[in-house]
Amino acid sequence: MKWKDKLLKKLSVELTYDTEWNNYIEQLKCDYPSIGVHLAVFSEAILSELLAGRKTVESRFSTNRVSPFGKIQAGDIILVKRSGGPVVGVFLAGTINSFSNLTPSNMRVIRSEYSTRLGLPEKSKFWTEKLDAKYGTLISIKKFKQLSPFPVEKRDRTGWVVLQERSMNDLFIQK
Repeated sequence: MKWKDKLLKKLSVELTYDTEWNNYIEQLKCDYPSIGVHLAVFSEAILSELLAGRKTVESRFSTNRVSPFGKIQAGDIILVKRSGGPVVGVFLAGTINSFSNLTPSNMRVIRSEYSTRLGLPEKSKFWTEKLDAKYGTLISIKKFKQLSPFPVEKRDRTGWVVLQERSMNDLFIQK
């Protein structure tokens, strides 16, 4: 069994008896799941803000068009993994704001508008490191739930992995 399949199975077991999350887990068991599942890796400082409830929006910025840009939708499940460590939480994607053709000027506006909700000071070095980003995705965090830590066999350094895409049952769609 691949690490992604093991992770989805563990998520299912972990949340099956949680009344708030059971409906989402049941949707994942369908032949054509209507929600996607993602794994997001968080560095320690940002993870602490999330766990404390001060981070209410997640951001991903890049110079290339990579996940989650164009891959995530409102209602998708995001597993929270500590960088170099276990999965420690889960949340639902709320509102998604995607940006392309970003400029340093756009990034300054985003910094001004979102710093507090991202759990970042406006003077954080994060903003200077992302000044050249061309793509950005902002995801509001809904129904965050801390989980008992469990390991993941993920070995690469990617910060975002699409574990399961939404499926479209096109049986009834005319072509």
